[in-house]
Amino acid sequence: MVDRRYATWLRAAATLAVGLLVSGAVAHAQTLTKVRDIRANPRGYANEVVTIEGFATQWVESTATTTSFYFLKDDWGGVIKLRTSREKPMVGTRYRVTGPVGIDVAQHNDVFISEEMRIEVRDESAPQAPAVAAPIVVPTEMPEPAPGGLSKESVILIVAIVAAVALLIGLVAWLARSRRQAPPTGLGDDLGSGLPSAVPEAPPQIVEGRTIKIFAPPPGTLKILPGRFEVVAGDDTVKEIRFYRVKGQSTPEVTFGRAAGAPFTHVQLKPMTVSSRQAKLTFINNQWILTNFASEASNPTRVNGMELPAEGQAALKEGDRIEMGEVTFLFHAS
Repeated sequence: MVDRRYATWLRAAATLAVGLLVSGAVAHAQTLTKVRDIRANPRGYANEVVTIEGFATQWVESTATTTSFYFLKDDWGGVIKLRTSREKPMVGTRYRVTGPVGIDVAQHNDVFISEEMRIEVRDESAPQAPAVAAPIVVPTEMPEPAPGGLSKESVILIVAIVAAVALLIGLVAWLARSRRQAPPTGLGDDLGSGLPSAVPEAPPQIVEGRTIKIFAPPPGTLKILPGRFEVVAGDDTVKEIRFYRVKGQSTPEVTFGRAAGAPFTHVQLKPMTVSSRQAKLTFINNQWILTNFASEASNPTRVNGMELPAEGQAALKEGDRIEMGEVTFLFHAS
């Protein structure tokens, strides 16, 4: 009777451990998007933030001042172009990349991903069990149990549960390592850009007008950059938007769009005349460069009345008038 009770308990524990292991592996796999799914339905994925994983296969130098391209091949054989303003990836290295899907109308509707987060993946293709001093060998023939000892079935189940627990420990270690390597995520919006690596000592101060929502930090917490937007139409509550350098940013960037975003690096414009990802400001060589994300057929970005094409750029100067939907700004260099 004792042996049977122990055998039942060991079976239940083994089933639970293996179930947790399989569930964790499946959950991890489901966070990735397949390139072939994006290419099969590019319009359905347009402006949607996805995460893909694979090997960098080719780097393409660009004539643009802020962006270049590279190609990434995922585990299902799909290859896609990625637009990046970050450092050059190493060809042959495995990366996990997050960003919104775009369609380049100037290049025959070529599909690409605008990289907003990239981390290098090392030996993370599958959870690995921790190394052990010697393998556990289960003999095919076992001696009869001594009086009062465990039965043959109980011993086999003990070995099985030890192996399952070892795999479970390996999964936990792998998840802990992944969490240490991955940058903090965003606020759950469709930008996927992630929170800044440095958290201010004081909580962000939310300034929310009729159509504009921004984060204004308390004095002294972030470095203020030169340049600002004066709000001249679309909102009578927010009068001015300043730009900040967040600790950990190699190149300061500020995004604009109808979707919510990270504090101090995103300005939310609520009107339906604004795209979820409208535009981006990049501070390079003491100058702000405006990049348009919206298509000309939907909600274009205008500079001094001229529409910027998708992925088009303009270097801002004093007095430039910028229109994003029904919201209008004047740029001041100081």
